[in-house]
Amino acid sequence: MKKPKVVTISYSSLTSINRKVYGALAEYCDICLIIPSYDTIGGVIKTAEPAAAGDPPLIFLPLISNNPRSQYFKGIWKVLKTNKPDFIYLENDPISVLCFICCLYRLFYGAKILCQTNENLSLSLKGIFSKGGFRAKSMLILKRITCFFIRPFVDQVFTINYDGKKIFEHLKFKRVSWIPLGYDPGYFHRDESARLKIRMELKLASPTIGYFGRIVPQKGLLLLLKALIELQQFPWKILIDDFSVYTTPYTEEIKTFIKQHELTDKVVFFQSTHEEISEFMNACDLVVVPSITEGTFKEQYGRVVQEAIACGCLTITSDSGFLPNFFRESIFLFRENSVEAIREKIAFFLTLCQDEKERLQRDSMDFIKEYFSINAQAKVIDNAFRQIQ
Repeated sequence: MKKPKVVTISYSSLTSINRKVYGALAEYCDICLIIPSYDTIGGVIKTAEPAAAGDPPLIFLPLISNNPRSQYFKGIWKVLKTNKPDFIYLENDPISVLCFICCLYRLFYGAKILCQTNENLSLSLKGIFSKGGFRAKSMLILKRITCFFIRPFVDQVFTINYDGKKIFEHLKFKRVSWIPLGYDPGYFHRDESARLKIRMELKLASPTIGYFGRIVPQKGLLLLLKALIELQQFPWKILIDDFSVYTTPYTEEIKTFIKQHELTDKVVFFQSTHEEISEFMNACDLVVVPSITEGTFKEQYGRVVQEAIACGCLTITSDSGFLPNFFRESIFLFRENSVEAIREKIAFFLTLCQDEKERLQRDSMDFIKEYFSINAQAKVIDNAFRQIQ
């Protein structure tokens, strides 16, 4: 059977590790990948990483605008006309300028459109009567108007969380289903030699707790540090991704807290690329993800959770947003925004017997591999190609 021809449009594939899923998808289809030639991330211009082994054919195009809903690729129409795809896979919300352009292409040339969204906040018109400001209400109306025009042309919406699935089902899109943001087992796996190397380099003789992710209030690092100062009976150390490259009032607050509570000897900072971070995950005994729901922020996914589990780490998280869905058992969850809940959960895992730790590690790794790898993600996309006529 002839493989379908697919053009994928992906912002995240600026980084080579985020292209791995499309390398896996190439088993099922004839695929090429449109990515930004550069993008501005956190105020810093980042150039696209060059093609790597296993990548599908790459097409580098400049981005216009920085807002995910209004940005598009210069030259996208010409690329679509040249490649004549059967499917356009858009790694972006359907309510966007880029999707509108793809819908115009579908209108003239018939390609099927699949979108992937991170949305997890309601688009219900009831929001117009909420306490939100004029700008938020105006944006909601604009999103609903855009939705009305593009909905008939979008054949599939993939959502990375179940809140998003309910939102787009309520908006009456044709097909809506959940999809993982898959991790690559080639990078994220148990590695005893990496564990020993990092622990020796960083002198990690004590039980080591890992925090991986952005240093922003919604990710809850300060809550974690407050919980740890109440666990001085354990000889713990905490491993944190170095945030020296971006200083904010919150990072300054974290630094001040560390100094005030004399934690300098307990906190170990490190720097790594996404490809290297698995080595530091392997070095940990316990990874904590203490995200909180705040304002318009609710944890959309939590990629670091699946990656840490794949590396064999016992991983515990708050019950914010999508995070509980990474686990079969509630034993790994604690109440969000609660220092006491974090402290109790860490103490529980630090005192757990070794046999039980290993059982929980095995079960968690099996669950993650089955449902959250890039292979699982590629199969979801391929099944959609087969079902869309």
